[in-house]
Amino acid sequence: MHSLAFQNAGPSTVSRQAVVFGVVVLIAVAALPATGVTVAATSGTESTAEAPVDQSETDGGSTGDTIEIDVSVPDGASGRLYLGSEEKAYLTSVAFTDGGDGDVTLSWNTFLAGGHLGNETRAWSADSGRVTDVTRYTAPLSDPLEPAIYDANLTVRGSERVVTPIALRPASVDNLTVAVAPASDFGDDPADLSSSRTGRMAVGDTLVATIDTSGVLGMLSAQPGDTPTARFRSLVTGRNASLEIRPGRTDADLALDRSFENDAFDVAADASTGRLTVAMDTSALRYEGNANRLEAGESYTVVFVIESESGLTIEEAALADEIRVVDRSATFETGANGTLRLPSSPDAGLSGSTTLAPRTELEVEARAAGTFLQRNETSVSENGTFTTSLDLSAVDPGTAFTASIDGLDAEIPGVVTNASGRDADTERANTTVQPNETETAEPRSTAGVDGLNAAGQQGSSTVEPAETTRAAVTTEESGPGFGAVAALWALVAGTAVLLVRWRTA
Repeated sequence: MHSLAFQNAGPSTVSRQAVVFGVVVLIAVAALPATGVTVAATSGTESTAEAPVDQSETDGGSTGDTIEIDVSVPDGASGRLYLGSEEKAYLTSVAFTDGGDGDVTLSWNTFLAGGHLGNETRAWSADSGRVTDVTRYTAPLSDPLEPAIYDANLTVRGSERVVTPIALRPASVDNLTVAVAPASDFGDDPADLSSSRTGRMAVGDTLVATIDTSGVLGMLSAQPGDTPTARFRSLVTGRNASLEIRPGRTDADLALDRSFENDAFDVAADASTGRLTVAMDTSALRYEGNANRLEAGESYTVVFVIESESGLTIEEAALADEIRVVDRSATFETGANGTLRLPSSPDAGLSGSTTLAPRTELEVEARAAGTFLQRNETSVSENGTFTTSLDLSAVDPGTAFTASIDGLDAEIPGVVTNASGRDADTERANTTVQPNETETAEPRSTAGVDGLNAAGQQGSSTVEPAETTRAAVTTEESGPGFGAVAALWALVAGTAVLLVRWRTA
């Protein structure tokens, strides 16, 4: 929606001190419009640009837009706005009264203007005031207003003021993107959906098309229907605009009417920005031809078109974006042998990945028949992964279980390990404590060694540090009847005897 502000300005006065700058004042006065009216053009609700009244045009928006014209008048005054010319085949006047605050906002639906769809009165409304009369002086048009520059002037209390002409551009599609949202989010306000551009979509998730347009919202509001979705259906099934979701390989066409009847669409329209947000329940979309619905393994192109038959553009205006459809699936992160190993702890963590849309809620379950059942909820991250934890502190190590995700064909075997993450059988096998070759022996855990400590006695499972500052020496024998030291002395003695015999020889 575009807004134009027409203000009723008073005459300029020149102070006595300004005589010093006489030349400057003369130039400035000569530049002022005789009517004392200024125009402020607003695109959407963002920027405002004021310009003196002359014959240069103000960018009013696009044909098909609803344009808001803000008029400032004396409190309680009435006035009449004249718009167009006979040369442009469109000349209309709109009489209005102020609501008492000196400001009136006139809304001009450029798609309805010209009478091609009936009475010109339908094209005009007012806020903070009231429209009292609409008179068109030219014959009804057969199509919407053409893109052109339309003259305008304002009469208030019998005083006529020329205002800046309004330029209407051709309608356009300025941007189109597709993204995904959780399947459960369909039905929420489409404008409030939090969606992600992942390049892929699981069958059944919500597809969100964001379409930025110029010249479409006035056309949309003129369609029959009580809701934006109903009016959008009328728009894209008529001759003025179209929506397609084209498969890449399959010869099939989107069955729009069947899909709307199946409640596959939910639409929000923001007139202030020209944005359409179209949410689609992909499980409810229907096709005609060689496919009945969206199929995994196929890529689809979403296309929005303003048709040339609409009269809003010289040739069709269109934009498109593509997305790949995949099955709904998930996998758990496991060890090398494909078995999930979770410790017997209150926060046993498990993770995985899924094709479902980010922020989808998942219920993860671990179950051992007749032994335990644990569930927890988590949500899918932006990169398609998930992480959660389960309380397995009361489950004995060695217990086998099955992990799954509710609603998905995702099951995997698992086993509960002790709190250190090692299997109970493996822990019992590793019971030998090797000598520590560091300066000071560190404590060693002997948990799982049949309840015995390092001395082979019942009691504490921790070996206290040795009080020596040297490494322990092994006591294994290296040969029959000799220790390592005895063998060394024997070698030395034998060598000495040989030396003595050699010298005496």
